[in-house]
Amino acid sequence: MKKFALLLLLIAAILPAQDWDQTLKDFSTLKVKGTIDEEFPLNIGNMSMSLTGNCTQVVAGSTPVGWLFSGKGRMLYTIKDPISLSAAKTNLKENGSYTLTSDNQLSDTFTEGFFLIYPFPDKPPFPKDAPAADSPKLAEYADLMRRMGFPGMETSFAPCLFNHYKNPMVMIFLKGAKEKNLFYAMDGNETMEESLITYKTARGDTQFEQMTALVTQPVGYDWTKRRIHPLYQTHVDIELVSTDNIALKEKAAIQFTTTVDGLRCMTLSLLNGTSREYSFWDKRSSPFTCKKITDAEGKAVPFIHKYDQILLLLNTPMVKGKPFTLTFESEGGLLKNFFGDAYMVLGNMAWYPTIDFYAQASSFHSIVKVKAPYVPISCGKLIKEWKEGDLNCQESDEPEPLSFPFVIVGEFKTQEFKKDPYLLRVHSYVQMKQSGGEKLGKNGLAVLDFYSHGMVPYAYRELDVVEIPYYRNFFWQSPAGIVEITSEGMNPIGNGDEDDLDNVMRRYASLGVNSRYAHELGHQWYGNLVSWASEQDGWLSESFAEYLSFMFMMTQDKKKAREQFNLWEVATKELKDRGTIANAPLLSYDEAESDRTRLYYSKGPLVLHALRQEIGDDVFMTVLKKFAEQCGKKKIKATTDDFIQFVSIFAKKDFHPWFDKYFYGGEMPTYKKP
Repeated sequence: MKKFALLLLLIAAILPAQDWDQTLKDFSTLKVKGTIDEEFPLNIGNMSMSLTGNCTQVVAGSTPVGWLFSGKGRMLYTIKDPISLSAAKTNLKENGSYTLTSDNQLSDTFTEGFFLIYPFPDKPPFPKDAPAADSPKLAEYADLMRRMGFPGMETSFAPCLFNHYKNPMVMIFLKGAKEKNLFYAMDGNETMEESLITYKTARGDTQFEQMTALVTQPVGYDWTKRRIHPLYQTHVDIELVSTDNIALKEKAAIQFTTTVDGLRCMTLSLLNGTSREYSFWDKRSSPFTCKKITDAEGKAVPFIHKYDQILLLLNTPMVKGKPFTLTFESEGGLLKNFFGDAYMVLGNMAWYPTIDFYAQASSFHSIVKVKAPYVPISCGKLIKEWKEGDLNCQESDEPEPLSFPFVIVGEFKTQEFKKDPYLLRVHSYVQMKQSGGEKLGKNGLAVLDFYSHGMVPYAYRELDVVEIPYYRNFFWQSPAGIVEITSEGMNPIGNGDEDDLDNVMRRYASLGVNSRYAHELGHQWYGNLVSWASEQDGWLSESFAEYLSFMFMMTQDKKKAREQFNLWEVATKELKDRGTIANAPLLSYDEAESDRTRLYYSKGPLVLHALRQEIGDDVFMTVLKKFAEQCGKKKIKATTDDFIQFVSIFAKKDFHPWFDKYFYGGEMPTYKKP
């Protein structure tokens, strides 16, 4: 589920910085103030409601922010976005609580609700002179929000308050007749989405077992077009120091660029180990905490850091188009690997302060110092290595914009492989596996050369292939300049004991080692050089990398390549009519993750294969090359519509109708098997 980190409320007057502490206090301790009984309508986004009954006003300090409701209510929700509608039909069919009408609407009645709304409506007219008081019911909803993973009421309200947001923001909890636990959220300012969500409760003081987004729609923009974010992360300069390979001191100078004027309040993600969401992580490591933030003039920036989010208030408002830099100093037990392994991957988590993934396009410079025998491995070209006492130190730099830089530290042994103009390093976990490393080095150079000559030259100058234990992270990843693989890539043969889980997993994963290796290397082009602009464009990474791996395998082992192709067909048939490639990220039900995998890793490559046959090999390869080339030059995150336009230009035919059928729609194109 998407966290709605920026929600609710506008204050007309500009609040001075000295009101920061009081504002946070007010929003961390909401109270009730005054009750009325009145019937009134409420229309927000695509949600229409009528309420008849008792409303008790909710305030933050003296500011009205919402109300508690009990009585008779009715809701009617309309689905207008075609991609959202396609996903909702599948979600509703699989979940079964609501029936979609012919007008693409959902309806329900409710008897209780908690409403947080910006701008606060004129009606109902609450009494202004009522005393503020605590409320057990309000405390229940505050605990509900905590258990759902919200970072705190003050974190939700403050950006709207200090940034003077103008668009609607809403969060509503309802006790419905068809759905007992229903949640509607709308953010018209930052996420620019609205969602209708159901949730199921779990026992004890834990998060909820399941949160199911029935519908998610864009607000104020079209998902098929490139969205302009209010804020971008454009450079990261980071220094990491650990003298015991557990506690880490992190100093990150981060440059941001804004597309609007006047913003002062920001939220960023930074894992700190005290969130309920990361309770398992928290139990096995000490918190990682931001201690200090300063601006470019060295002035302290007021902030709070809790539940894996930083909320801060700039000393001066942002200026459109003018970059500014903040320096974050954090420390704590971030490197504690609670499985007892001698490595830690800083990658798929907010290990340094970050904004929305789709607004990250940062050049990346790093200095990493860890205690021997650990060594650091970072995205970017290796500038130098040195020792400081018992610390192994490394400096790396990547001038190209990255969306998700990695730093890996651990006990690795390294082999180097060169073939002009490529330099590839294989880092074997703990113990050198000479033959396995040589195979990865040789095959890696061959794949780099194949893709470089078929598309554009490899963009990141060097490549680090890093082995991690397969039984700890059973998947492979490929940030810019790094390929993280699991151990079966180095040592695919177990000892033959089928009762040994390690060997079972190793044997299973080894069925497609070469194609998966080529897939991950394909991400250096489609996934990194060509980064995707939104969740709906994610196939530009996964489907394309998968098809690139097939193209490589056809030059090396046609039998294996055809087996790969056959697996795509089997998985695509299993989809039946559940979802499309375009709406894959919006699918939400018990088997949705498997269906998203089938759509991206099976149907997506088959659609590309059909497109290749439709336009011919020469045009197809020209499109792949020119698309990667232009994305690299313009340094933009690509949309599917960008790709369709490239296909149309080089095929000299409008291919939007073709993609409407097979990408946005659920049809399957015809093709000849390889």
